[in-house]
Amino acid sequence: MITHAGTGMERTISESPRRQKHATGPLELEKAMACPSLSLAPVYAEKFNRHRRDRTERSRVHAVMFAALPLLVGALTATCAILVGDFTQMLGSLRINAVQHCLRDGNWFLAWSVQTAMMLVFAISGALPVIFFVKSAGSSGIPAVIALLNGCDLRSNLSEAAVIAKLFGVIMAVSSGLAVGPEGPMIFIGAGIGAFVSKLPSSNRLCNLREGIPQSLNEHVYLRDYTAYGAGCGIAAAFRAPIAGTLFVIEEAASHFRKDHLIKCFSAGGASLFVVLFFNDGHGLLEYKVTTGPNCQTWNFFIVQAFLWFALIGFICGLAGALFNHINIKLTIFRSRHVNGIAHRRVLDLSILCVITSTCWIILAAITGEWEATTSRILESSNGCMQPSLTNQVIEGIAYNRILGKTGDDGRFVHVYEPRPCLYGLQHKIPDCHAAFDLASSNASGSVFARACTWDIQKGTSLENRSDFVDYCCAFNSIEELKHGQFMLPAGPGRQGNASCHLRFDSDSFPTFSKTGPGSFNPMASLSLVPLAHVAQNLFLRGAPFIIPIGVLMLYLP
Repeated sequence: MITHAGTGMERTISESPRRQKHATGPLELEKAMACPSLSLAPVYAEKFNRHRRDRTERSRVHAVMFAALPLLVGALTATCAILVGDFTQMLGSLRINAVQHCLRDGNWFLAWSVQTAMMLVFAISGALPVIFFVKSAGSSGIPAVIALLNGCDLRSNLSEAAVIAKLFGVIMAVSSGLAVGPEGPMIFIGAGIGAFVSKLPSSNRLCNLREGIPQSLNEHVYLRDYTAYGAGCGIAAAFRAPIAGTLFVIEEAASHFRKDHLIKCFSAGGASLFVVLFFNDGHGLLEYKVTTGPNCQTWNFFIVQAFLWFALIGFICGLAGALFNHINIKLTIFRSRHVNGIAHRRVLDLSILCVITSTCWIILAAITGEWEATTSRILESSNGCMQPSLTNQVIEGIAYNRILGKTGDDGRFVHVYEPRPCLYGLQHKIPDCHAAFDLASSNASGSVFARACTWDIQKGTSLENRSDFVDYCCAFNSIEELKHGQFMLPAGPGRQGNASCHLRFDSDSFPTFSKTGPGSFNPMASLSLVPLAHVAQNLFLRGAPFIIPIGVLMLYLP
């Protein structure tokens, strides 16, 4: 016979020792039913107020405290997020720099050895406190948070020790290079901070002060509310999204949520976001930024059919997610039966995972190889929606032209980008082009190249009908280079152009292992051998579709 705490109801449970199948692993039915519950339903609970003085009106101290405590939860959660971001960046960069140094020397086996060794050290160091001291901090912690917010008494899972172990563990796990992120643990850390702060308003010492708070509140309600605030702050700090954190609490986490707590949850998330941005130079824990600009907002009625492709992508991703969940559940059940609870098996399990992950990262980067960082390859099929770092490398300046309407000049201007000559193989440089036409009209050395650069590229185009046609020619750096055949031609009828600009990428985001210089990069290494913050940003590139080709993405995702 097992009694549910807080309900007064009794249920008789079969004493069969067999295990019941559960979504997150095999659980004993007796153990699950014996879990006590929190007293969330009643607003007044006498057992929590026996030692407090009778206070029936809210005081100013009470009002200020309840307005400030959610902000305190947000600030503390943001502080933890900043620590996670700074330490993962520092430790991750230490590992990545050591591996890339080996790869630039061409020693792939040494790079694999360094990667595996550092991954093992970081991952096992983060796991040891969980294995031997705080076992409840082993997972993401989100199921425990949701269970607590819905009435299960899992306060021991949100203890101060569990929060510290989770904070240390997520720093080491993300720094190791395993396929994990800080988002889920940040929700748990925020919830644990909220659970700790919830002890303040329910403290007998505070309640017995002058102008104490009313006795018609219980500590379980405080625990529920502040844990919900902390969970929302975890999302706000990780994604820079306080609205998303509030919606997560309302829709996914808490079944008991009052309307008057909506503004408090959002305010706590806003405080968390403010602290992260203020102390992190305006950057979040991870940057999921999408490039915006004039060329990124094109819309036409006839591309509504693109929604069919969006629906197809959603369908495929849904199937992939269902397959992932199925495999994850099977592996979780297997590990809970054969690995969890045995220290040396958990260490061995983690070691095998590190070796497999390190091997995959190195082998995939070796298979992909180096790609040329040129506009002809990377910006093929581009719509011009690119990051400023790339745009500034393919333009020389901006010109402002007047807009001419039906009635003449309407006084408005439009800015027009002036591309670099190497982008299209055509330039508008009066002195250089005049010299090229003079060379083409002569019989001097290099006149054949000059004619190909001037008269030939204008034949059959609108340029040959212009009065200033001699101001336009192909792209070259100097007349001497043109005489030696070093020039670029635009693509045209019956002519294969060779125009292309060399691009320079940030080596921290797009590493190269070539000894010849920064003229190439390894697209797979841009996802597997860079810190997590750079991976998140590289996946959101727009307008440059071949920086990370679709084939590389297909290899990376599994």
